[in-house]
Amino acid sequence: MEDSFASRMVQLRRESGLSQKDAAAGLLISQALLSHYEKGIRECGLGFVVRAAEFYGVTCDYILGKSANKHSLEGDMMTPGDIPEDSEFTAQTAMRFIIALRNLIKGFDFYTMNPDKIYEDKYVTYFTLCFYRILLSAAHSGEVPLEWLGSRPVARKPFFAEIVDTAMRYTLQGEGIQGGYAPAGMPAPQCVKTFVDRAEKLMFDAWMVITEQIDPK
Repeated sequence: MEDSFASRMVQLRRESGLSQKDAAAGLLISQALLSHYEKGIRECGLGFVVRAAEFYGVTCDYILGKSANKHSLEGDMMTPGDIPEDSEFTAQTAMRFIIALRNLIKGFDFYTMNPDKIYEDKYVTYFTLCFYRILLSAAHSGEVPLEWLGSRPVARKPFFAEIVDTAMRYTLQGEGIQGGYAPAGMPAPQCVKTFVDRAEKLMFDAWMVITEQIDPK
């Protein structure tokens, strides 16, 4: 079976650049027993699964062939720098984009996760408004009830979204708020590139539909 425990054991050993002898030594078993595990001749106990997962730095679900992700979702989310999965647009990539943007606004270097300067209030305010803006759009398009917008009548007016947009810009650039952390020419993390590519494609596709509706040919 392609995603069996046996095949994953072989795959992980080869990816680690280890001989069967060296891997067996690291796993505290004989080479003969490891060979049986890798060929699927013998089944191992749960204790060995945990040991092998720790040895290769993956989850138990991955080594058992139950998951395509080598690491836990939380672990991948907080991994500094680029990871291979960042090149594919998934929910995880979108969340890593949010984390990268959050860290930049807070003054963290995404590639080292080391704090330089932190503007906690600025971050909290900006992201609160970002997600509130999403809620506004969803409410005005009928995806969620207007009542979710709270008790202030003005929030239910279509023009209120423009007020939120202005507040978001002020949060980042307004008087009394220090400038951003990012130096000129700072490269975008891969998760940001992937997210932007997907978002701009969606925007372009939507714009084409709107244009055709306004000026059909």
